[in-house]
Amino acid sequence: MTGELLANDLAEAGVAGLITDGLIRDREAIAQSAMPVIATGSIPLNGARRFSLNDHGVPVIMPGPEGAQVRICPDDIVLADADGVVVIPKAAAPQILEMAETLAAKEYELKTAPAQTPEARAKARAGRMSHMVWLRQPEGKQ
Repeated sequence: MTGELLANDLAEAGVAGLITDGLIRDREAIAQSAMPVIATGSIPLNGARRFSLNDHGVPVIMPGPEGAQVRICPDDIVLADADGVVVIPKAAAPQILEMAETLAAKEYELKTAPAQTPEARAKARAGRMSHMVWLRQPEGKQ
């Protein structure tokens, strides 16, 4: 559980952001801070004597979409915004960056193109689905 004071301490220690499958308090104050925090929800209780640091620099398992579990390793790239969280395995980062740049160029083209027929828009949208790739852990690995 994280509140405003702990969030401020983390930010002062150089933490760039916090993602938790737990709850936070002081949501409005945290939202005004420079450090982004994404949590499952909020609670009015404080966290005194309710948590402890067990380890650091080790892989963690977080809940993912549709009941899946997401493994996050220390060198993974984690991107988050108001729409959600994406974890990119370090080894896949160059491929994902290339795909993202291609997608961004296609989306820019769609946004700036003159008015198109519905058929032309549908064809353009179908063409940009080629970027969708799911990276999965090999069977049996967590």
